[in-house]
Amino acid sequence: MASTSSLLIHVTIITRLLIRGNEIAAIGKTAYLLHDLLVSDDTKHIDCSGRIILPGLINIHAHLAESLLRDGYIGARLTIAEMLESGTTCFLEAMLTHRTGFENVAAAVGEMSIRACLGKLVKVEEANKATGIIDARDRNISSISIASALEAHDAHHGSCDGRLHVWMAARTHRSSPAALHRAIRDACESNGLGLTMHCAETPKDLQIFAGCYDCTHAEFCKDNNLVRNGGKTVLAHMVNLKLEKDVHLLSKRGVAVAHNPASNCKLASGIAPIPELMDGNVNVSLGTDGAPCNNTYDMRDAAVMSADKTLEMTTIDGPRALGLEDKIGSLEVGKLAEQILHGGVDAITTVVHPCTGSDVEKVVVNGRVLVQNQKPVCADEQEILLQARQAAKRIRDSAGVIARQTRNYL
Repeated sequence: MASTSSLLIHVTIITRLLIRGNEIAAIGKTAYLLHDLLVSDDTKHIDCSGRIILPGLINIHAHLAESLLRDGYIGARLTIAEMLESGTTCFLEAMLTHRTGFENVAAAVGEMSIRACLGKLVKVEEANKATGIIDARDRNISSISIASALEAHDAHHGSCDGRLHVWMAARTHRSSPAALHRAIRDACESNGLGLTMHCAETPKDLQIFAGCYDCTHAEFCKDNNLVRNGGKTVLAHMVNLKLEKDVHLLSKRGVAVAHNPASNCKLASGIAPIPELMDGNVNVSLGTDGAPCNNTYDMRDAAVMSADKTLEMTTIDGPRALGLEDKIGSLEVGKLAEQILHGGVDAITTVVHPCTGSDVEKVVVNGRVLVQNQKPVCADEQEILLQARQAAKRIRDSAGVIARQTRNYL
């Protein structure tokens, strides 16, 4: 298929943008692009008067299946539809379990054409074997082994036109033996996988790691080789830290932090020391976490910093954490055409604060339009909603939960 070109004119990005195929081919004033032989006769001109063009938003910590908790494929499609419609073009899935089904979510990513880093849950043995307590996620331990994650990497990494990236998602460290975490990091380094983990999320984490290991949660990660210089590592939450120890450690090893302000507050985990982390040169990006602890996958709900810094955290800082900064995250010649067209009068403050995901009018991923006029064109939205409602009813019925009317509404 021949590549197509689109010239977006009269759009607020300081300049004008020429897309050729799936890449940004040129940036400059409209007159320059039109008259300097950069634009061919068959280039489609798109008038964006009164609109703002931005890089696609990057959600660096999300749980797709939590939109339904069951039916991984349907839940993933529902979540991806919400992400795309609110301007998210790339996300890091923080923990895909066997029940959700890696294949289910990979299929949804392929069909919906979003960019994704899928973190496959990895454990090295039953978390509570010594106590006799059975974790439902341990029922098929081979499905969450290192070998299983490497098989998923071999089968899917780089698929979907290069949009799908396979990561490992290690279990919370307090639920697995310390010595066995080294094997996870070694496997990631040997095979080029990124690693993501929940870390220092609750106040109890400080007590557990101080009492059991005489260290902080971050120091535990360092001592067990879960964070190393040069490796792609994203630690989620990082609320309860010992700043005098942890900030320098994280910065020195190039560890990225996924800040989830909405879920941290809803779960009463605490307020993460984000200004201190940033002052210490730690790369901090934004995530939404899952639906039960946030209620939405709209990135605007996580916008709690100053407007310009929030925009930076949701665009270029995210790809930097994912090792994709040479491909996405900013509007530059040679980078992939992944951007959103947004209503609003100000390219920073208005977009971040008063605007919501419903102000996103158009979404492009890998040069392909996925949302047009605020509606997905990559999938049937009504079909997704119908399947989600049917799945929700099945889940409710199987649990024996009866939806009761609490008011005398007509």
